[in-house]
Amino acid sequence: MSEDDTAHDPSDAATGKAPEEAQKTSRQEREVTQRRLCPLPADGEALVSELKTALERQLLLPSGPLLLALAHSSWNVRAEAVRLLGLSREPMIELLLSTLGQEAHEGVREAIVWSLGRLIPALLADEQLRRTWLVHVRTTLIALLQADDCWLVREAAAWALGRLGWATPLEALRQALLSDSDEEVCAAAAQALAASGRRLARAYLLEALEKVEMPFLQETIREALAELDEVLARKEVQAQRPGSPLRQTLLALRDFLEDRRGSLLEPRLLVTGQEPVLVLWCIYQAKERRLKEVLDGLPQDLWARALIAPLEATQRSNDRVLRLLGQRLVQYCQQPSCQEVLMLSTTICRQARTESLLTERGRTCLRVIIIGVSASEVDLNKPPVLRELALAWKATTQEAPLCEQDPCDLRLWYQPCPSWAGQS
Repeated sequence: MSEDDTAHDPSDAATGKAPEEAQKTSRQEREVTQRRLCPLPADGEALVSELKTALERQLLLPSGPLLLALAHSSWNVRAEAVRLLGLSREPMIELLLSTLGQEAHEGVREAIVWSLGRLIPALLADEQLRRTWLVHVRTTLIALLQADDCWLVREAAAWALGRLGWATPLEALRQALLSDSDEEVCAAAAQALAASGRRLARAYLLEALEKVEMPFLQETIREALAELDEVLARKEVQAQRPGSPLRQTLLALRDFLEDRRGSLLEPRLLVTGQEPVLVLWCIYQAKERRLKEVLDGLPQDLWARALIAPLEATQRSNDRVLRLLGQRLVQYCQQPSCQEVLMLSTTICRQARTESLLTERGRTCLRVIIIGVSASEVDLNKPPVLRELALAWKATTQEAPLCEQDPCDLRLWYQPCPSWAGQS
């Protein structure tokens, strides 16, 4: 932060504001004024205008003008270009991240972080984008929140992290709220905790309310608590109603496995180029009632949206782990004693306890794949397989039971085995 940022503004006395509040307000006003007083050079104006025209016509940003603008000598031109990237129809996350790694100007870095936050909903909604970039984006934003020299960049990083929802790093935001040197960053962290919609965020906000002494920040935390309480109240109401289709699927699977006995193989943690994958593989008791009957009773849009897919669909996936596991399950299906197979995939992200499982490789997101193989030859003295799965889930993920959650990225593959299909 420059000396000019902390200099006393003579106009403070005339406004009647407290020195601390006046300093904060005048600093924000100077930042905005600085940007408005820096007109774009003629060639930069032409490049930005061409990019804006493409957006207005709902076209993809033309690569030539975009790359020229991103490499322009004027930081204002570069900042405008990355802001437009955040509004583009095509979420060019890789380009934003590579630009961020080369950018020294704080104004451009702030714009890049804003654009990354703007694109987070598209990132979470697209399975391929999420698996490729979620860990990288999340780690980058945490690093900026914790270490960037510019308060504007840290503030933008906190805002962006709050948009990650289930993947929001609550512990990183808690630390920023309690210890960042800038009040605006602390406020942004409080608002991001509320935006996450996570119950643990409430405990962190209450903790901060007891510890902070600045009136502005105390008021911000109270507002964040009120906002979060509304979100949590809506979730409670929804929990008492019929659940979402994905939640219905989890509850149906839980009920189906509840009376099945079986065994759980040793949990395996696979390290891939994108994210670690925890595999929980169980063999459960075959009975007259089969899983297909349960799945057929679920909302048909789950099948239409391919959230429940045949096992062969794994072989068309770009995910090598899914392809290999799918191939292995196909082999199991050829055994005479095998009735049906299923594979479930979901992702969890945590900053705290689960991180101990992953810190050696610096990963904080974990994909969990649960595999079930139905077999006619199961020792009836085996424990209930659902209990074994629940214990393994809790021990390895430190998360609440999966059936109590409403994951946004649940996928299920199912296949009846040939020897049993003709008996259906």
